[in-house]
Amino acid sequence: MNGDGKPDLLRRYDDSGALVEERRDLDFDGRFDEATFFAGGERIRAERDRNGDGRIDTWVFYEANRISRKEEDLDGDGKPDAWELWENGQLARIGRDTDGDGKPDQWEENPLQ
Repeated sequence: MNGDGKPDLLRRYDDSGALVEERRDLDFDGRFDEATFFAGGERIRAERDRNGDGRIDTWVFYEANRISRKEEDLDGDGKPDAWELWENGQLARIGRDTDGDGKPDQWEENPLQ
């Protein structure tokens, strides 16, 4: 895509020809930073390395091709400590783990209203 001769997009298909995985190099550094997974022709999950350290730190889950949940590792320990819950294509709740137990301790309802 950027003309450097390195792949920026990789798609994997199953034996029937259905797309099952797509990997992207979003910052064109030669490493894939995002992987999206498909089932039955629909996007079901995406994983991203947003900070460039080579480890997944963001997980996005989809239902009927719409985002339903997003989890983020903000402190770099490999586990989610921030959550977004989506309903009908709208952000409904944001949760944070403030004590490091891997569970949300604080929730903000309707954060965009």
